[in-house]
Amino acid sequence: MMKETTPAPIEILGSGAWVGFFQDLQRLAVERLKATSQVLAHRPTGTICCGPLASYQEGLVQALRQGQTIWLVTSHLWQADEVESISAAAKNAQHPPCLELISPRQFDTDFLQARLLAQQGELGELKAVRSLAWTPDFAGEAVSPEAATDRTARFMEEISLVLEPALELCPGRFLSCQFRGLPGDWSVSLLFEDDLRVEIELRKRGHLPFATGWIVDGPLAGYRQGRLYRTAADGETIDVPVPGFESMPTSVEAMCDQLIAALTMTTGRKESTQQTLDKLAARLPVYQSLLAQLPG
Repeated sequence: MMKETTPAPIEILGSGAWVGFFQDLQRLAVERLKATSQVLAHRPTGTICCGPLASYQEGLVQALRQGQTIWLVTSHLWQADEVESISAAAKNAQHPPCLELISPRQFDTDFLQARLLAQQGELGELKAVRSLAWTPDFAGEAVSPEAATDRTARFMEEISLVLEPALELCPGRFLSCQFRGLPGDWSVSLLFEDDLRVEIELRKRGHLPFATGWIVDGPLAGYRQGRLYRTAADGETIDVPVPGFESMPTSVEAMCDQLIAALTMTTGRKESTQQTLDKLAARLPVYQSLLAQLPG
């Protein structure tokens, strides 16, 4: 007779606008785990950390030391001593933790498709990555109460949500960064080796919402809003729908799938955590450059 799976408990630490969202995701993941026939040999607890670092830092270190599965939701530009602190906690863990760096924006269908095409080589070596969003003043995402009173914290919360997915597409060495703007209305330009350029822009534009999502371009083709763009021999631009785009999972479905995969992971946890720590360490120059340019 098949044993019933006891779902791993999932705790949410932190504060801010994303807590309610992850509470809904938590309930969905628990229901999915109840329905699965898999019995976990190693049943770790799960922790989702979101919001300002100060609101979950102590709990994050404790969860790492206990060997939990941890989702670190990006709303923070990390500094070297902070990365060293969580790295030390992971190394001193009772059991290997599974630490993943997560941005809710990386589960948008548009981004998932752009990343998939890049990974499959459909675009060639990437030369340009852009995320552009124009929103009316009243339609902006709510920020956490803490961030609302600290302009630098608000910048970090807004920027990191889009910055982290963009950096997933840019494995090369970081060269320079330029920031302009105010909370809710800013742009960031990044340059990586091999002349890969990244533009991220969030603008308030009256009553005209205009969100293009992700634009990714390479020597073979470009991608935008579910379509591939290529240049014909006569110079004409040809665009075609990306097969399967309409049937891709929603962002919530994709996020729930990945959370369950992390919770049920029994091997490779140490390697996954080290990859996350290496990723954070490699991105420190980007974070430091941005922090130096943000107005206080």
